[in-house]
Amino acid sequence: MTKYQPKLSLHGHIHESPDVTSRWYAKLGRTICIQPGQLNEFTYVTIDLSTMKFDRIKDTQGSKKVEG
Repeated sequence: MTKYQPKLSLHGHIHESPDVTSRWYAKLGRTICIQPGQLNEFTYVTIDLSTMKFDRIKDTQGSKKVEG
């Protein structure tokens, strides 16, 4: 990643959960790295590629909590 600097790097599993660290994205050079998390809630990130705006959404039994 440091050599080619892609715009995005998407991850589905790491051992340091965003729900523990409160960090679900980071920037490495020009690359934005995203890891939405993996607990009991259905958690995902929406990405607007034209504006590079990201929202992390936790969906728990139909109620959604958005973190932007």
